Amino acid sequence: MALPILIGLSVFDRSGYYTVFSSGTHSQIDSELTVISGANFYGKNALQGALLMKRAGFRTSPIDKLHDFRKGATLLETAISSDSVNTEYRFLRLVIQENAPGIVNYKRDLDRDNLFIHQHFQELSPVVQQAVRDYSKHSKVLKLEN
Repeated sequence: MALPILIGLSVFDRSGYYTVFSSGTHSQIDSELTVISGANFYGKNALQGALLMKRAGFRTSPIDKLHDFRKGATLLETAISSDSVNTEYRFLRLVIQENAPGIVNYKRDLDRDNLFIHQHFQELSPVVQQAVRDYSKHSKVLKLEN
């Protein structure tokens, strides 16, 4: 069982994060970003980066969209560079890559991340495994056997 991440006196709800990441509204994403930005825990930059990139899709201004996407990509890619064997980070990137518009040119690691997730799925915490399973049900790239 995965242990929750302690943030000050509260606990970071990873399951709640994945609910917002998968189907959250713009305001829910903003709220989750506020929680994350005020926290200090391992993996913060990857989770924050993925949410910023997701939020870009809700923005109306092209400048705001591009700003959020680039800032998020920098955070996520830096986290992956620092911990290249982290399967959760690779999953976050795969989701963003699969759903990113072609104009942002962010799909170069899609096949490699897909393979990595398959090879290391069992190492993920149960919460993240469930998020991967849920996503794979409608993904065109990530298909799990179970």
